[in-house]
Parts: sequence; C-alpha cells; structure tokens
Amino acid sequence: MSPRKVQLDWKIGIKHCPCGQPNHLDETHCVRCGQGFGGARSRRPFKMRRLVRFALLTALAIYLTLYLSSPTISIQQSTALTQNTKANIETIANRLLALPTVLDWKNIKLGYETRAEDLIHTFETNMQALVLEFVDRDQTANHVESSSDQNEAQVQRSQMETASPTPTPVPIPTRITIDKVLVVHVELGNVRTGPGMNYDIIGNVQAGDRLDEVVEESGGWYRFCCLDGDTPGWLHSSLVNAYHTGSGPPSHLNADPYYQKYLDAAGIPILAPETVPDEELRRTQATLLAMVADRPDLLDVLASQNTRILLYDRQRGGLAQLPEFADSSNSNYAGVWGETSYGGAVAAPAMTIYHCNETLIHEIAHALDYALRVQDGKAFRESGFKQARNQTYLSAKDAGLWAGRYGSTVSHEYWAEMVVHWLRPDVFQSQFGLRNLSEYDSKAAHLIQHYLGNPTLPEFCKTRQFSIRGRVLDDKGNPMPKVWVTLSAWRSEGDRFRSLRHSEDVVATFTGMDGKFWTVEAVDPGLLAAADFFTLGIWRGEPAEWSPACSIAGFAGQNKSAVKHLGQELRVEVTGQDLSGYTITIPNGFDWSPLMDCQ
Repeated sequence: MSPRKVQLDWKIGIKHCPCGQPNHLDETHCVRCGQGFGGARSRRPFKMRRLVRFALLTALAIYLTLYLSSPTISIQQSTALTQNTKANIETIANRLLALPTVLDWKNIKLGYETRAEDLIHTFETNMQALVLEFVDRDQTANHVESSSDQNEAQVQRSQMETASPTPTPVPIPTRITIDKVLVVHVELGNVRTGPGMNYDIIGNVQAGDRLDEVVEESGGWYRFCCLDGDTPGWLHSSLVNAYHTGSGPPSHLNADPYYQKYLDAAGIPILAPETVPDEELRRTQATLLAMVADRPDLLDVLASQNTRILLYDRQRGGLAQLPEFADSSNSNYAGVWGETSYGGAVAAPAMTIYHCNETLIHEIAHALDYALRVQDGKAFRESGFKQARNQTYLSAKDAGLWAGRYGSTVSHEYWAEMVVHWLRPDVFQSQFGLRNLSEYDSKAAHLIQHYLGNPTLPEFCKTRQFSIRGRVLDDKGNPMPKVWVTLSAWRSEGDRFRSLRHSEDVVATFTGMDGKFWTVEAVDPGLLAAADFFTLGIWRGEPAEWSPACSIAGFAGQNKSAVKHLGQELRVEVTGQDLSGYTITIPNGFDWSPLMDCQ
C-alpha cells in the first residue's frame, strides 16, 4: 500500500489507514487490516505542552529584548527584572509540565524526543545566553553605581545605557506651577527626592505648612519648590490637602458649568456651586478621608471608577439642582449615591450650620458598599461582603431591631445607617440611651468593624453633650407620665425665627410615672454656635413617621405653662452646660394635635 494514502491529523496526533482505522503515529501497521504503512516512520507530533511553552518563551524573549534595547531603562528596573527572570521561567516551566494532566489528551503519548524538541532545546539555549547577557549587563551597571537603591531621579546612566558617560544632573523645577496649593495635615511628613518611598528623605514638613509652588503631580505624589529655598522635594498626597487654585474644576473633568468650586480628596473630585462655602468642601474632604483611614484601598477603588462627590446649596433647592440628577426620580431625597455618565457620584447637601454632614456620611457608606463589591468581583470570588451584609440585615429584622426606622427598609440602606451609628457613638447614645451600636446591634457593629476597621471622624463631628432635666405637671400640679419632651434650636432672622435642627435629628425623651424627664443631648458644635436659643416641645402619643418633630403639640411657656405657638415660648439659654429645673404645666383642655403637618 502506498504511504501517500496515509492521512495525517496533526491536531490530535493520529493517522488513518485506508480502511478507516485510526492509528497512533508510532505504529507501523494498521490495527484493523494488518497492512504496513510502508516508508519511513513518521516523526512524533508537536506536543501541546511544547507548543505552549514555545509561545510563552518567545514572548518572554521579546519582552527582555525590548528592555535590553531601550536606552532609558533605569538601574532599578534592570535589577528588579533580573531578580524575577529566573523565578518566572521556573514557574512557567512547572505550569507547562502540568498542562498535559490538565488537558488529559488521551490520544497523545508522552516521553519521545522529536525534531520539535530539538527546536525548543536550541531556543532555550539562546534564551539562557540572553538572560546571562542581561545579568552581566546589570552587574556592570551596578558596579558603576555606588548604590543600587539611590533615588531614580539622581541615578546616572551607565555607559551601556547612554551614549555619553557624563552624569545627568537632577533637573531643578521651574517656577511655572500647576493650579494647586498643598496644606500639610499631619504632624510630621517626610520630603523625598523623588515620587516613591524608596527615595531619600531630604527634609520634613509640619502640620499647617502651606506649599504654594507645586510644579508637578505624578502617581499620587506632588513635587514642590522649594525646600530651604533651593531644593525641590516630593510629598505623598496622603500627607496634604490639595486645593485647586484655578477658576473652576480642572478641564479634564469636563464638569458642568454649575460647578464652580473644586477640591481634590486623594483622587476623588469634590465639586460644588459658587454659593457653597469653601469650608464645607474642606469638611467634606476630611470626612471622606477619615472614613477610609483604615481602608485606603477602598478609596483607590472609588478613584479607579471615576467617583465624584457633588455638593449642592440646600438654601436654593434640593437634589434636583445637580445636573447629574435633574431628571432623576431620586431628586426628592436629600442625598443619593448613583451612577452617572462618568462613573459613580455621591450627592449631598452642603451643611452651612451643621459641621457634621450625616447625609454625606450615609451616601459615602453606599459608595464604600459599592467599592467592597467591586473588590469581590475583581478577585473572582463570591460577594463575601454582600452576603455578610444581607445576613446581618435579616438577623436584625428577625430580632425586631430598627422597626419603623429607615435602616429596616432594605439591606443596603441598613448598611449605610449602621455606618452612621457606628461612626457617631455620641449621637447614638443620646438617641438610644446606650453607649454605642454594639449594645443594640452587635452583629452590625462586627460587620462594620470587619470591613471598615475602626475609623474616627474629624473633631468637627464630635458633638457637645449636655443633659436637660425637668418635669411635666397637669393644671392641678399632679405629675403627667408618658409625655414626650424635645429640644429644638432656633436662630433669629430679622423679625422671624428659623429652626436650625433637622426634623429627623430631633431627640425626644419620655416622662416617667413621676412626670420627670431627663435627656442627654448631643449637639453639633456648629449648631451650638449658630443657635440663639433652644425651646422645649411637648407631645403625646406615637411619634409621626420618620420625625418626632412632626408630632410637637406645643412648647414650654415663659410662665411655665404649655403654649401652642412661638412668641410665648420659654427660651432656653445656649450654653452647652447641663440644664435643670424646667417645669412645664399643661393647662386644662390643652389641644394635643400636632403643630405641623408633615405628610
């Protein structure tokens, strides 16, 4: 039989005789008909593991060749690449050896030398020579340099890397600056010769230092001019607050003209209209950085997703004034975390009186929820965070916790509300009479601590606590149990007064069987400074949905009797100290219907 009729199938490593019986290539006779194929035996096929190994080694050769031929490769890069080359080749070889087992090619017999192996052997020999040349070159370069870990900005190129042996001096930055000012916010920060922790420390900066001449920004580092008048230095972005000094947000953000103010928060742009005070942008920046103090990696995730923080002027309207959410169904809310054309956005009102923006904290918590889920996705694993969050939420529901509160609605709102409670234990104590979240919902506290650590909000978020004591009596002087008493803050604006406390922030305390009330108030320092006086409100029955303030039926009056309208109210002095001795007498036939219709 003519060998020309033998059909070769190189994909699976077999050949067919004319009778149709498949045969392995090392067989000389047809299994079925017994006839010899004749002619010389065919060589073995190009094994799959050899094919993959050949391709990977080729790619590695190209990679090394490009680095060897580059005139700008640094000594540090050469050293690192050399150290990893041998380990990488061994790893590739081990994985290739395991490839046949993984693929389980039953029709391929292993262990025979072929012409393909000769080709691989030749290639590997050349590769070893190439790697040796690379190592020799690196050792020569290191011999020229006094130290391999010198700052890359100061490293001189060896004669093999540059045409001229003359060292290249460190360039002195010009006085052409970028539109940023840096203010140091840490007690002591290191100034380095280059943008990296491996560069030499050449000086220090202290909290409050202002650096106006910022000449370059690179990979989370700022170069400024100059330390001690002449020496340029580099500072990491985590050590400073960066303020934009231009007329508006940077052009690369393509921000809507609505936004006239901008502040960078470690890669997260903070945008606001002209009417929002500069101080509010700084407080927003400090709040964000404080929340991720134990998880800076989450901040990197948000920055990679083009996340922004958007502030609006609550005195000029609601969320709908933001261009990104003008047509959104969420515009009825005070804040929102949502997707936009450029990425995620945290939207919240600017707080002109309150220093601590709980709406902002709530929405940032949603953004961190998103960042944790993105991390799970990038790791190709099941969403461990999402599953833990949902289980904790269901446990709280089963235990009857948070009933009637916003945190009981859905799991992601539960998470955001718990983050607020966790970060503001002083407010939690005044509202719930417990030290912190752990005493009420221990699983929620454990969940947050596991994923966010134990960050602390800035000082301006720490409230001023004081207690108020008194009693409520009827018109005959008998104690009145089960009457709610609230504290509200007011400020004079011409002939009128404006309530400074948000309805949802009003705290109420219940009188006991002896008619006495005792409440511990946690007041925002900004609210305490802005208020002209406090009032004591009273009401009975169940609180209105979401807000006790919507249930207030009257106020403590100047003559110690309850009154229905402002103008006759008792004005409690704003001191921040403990207050006591307040008696509220309820007149006969008092109308307990609420003063406000919050529906």
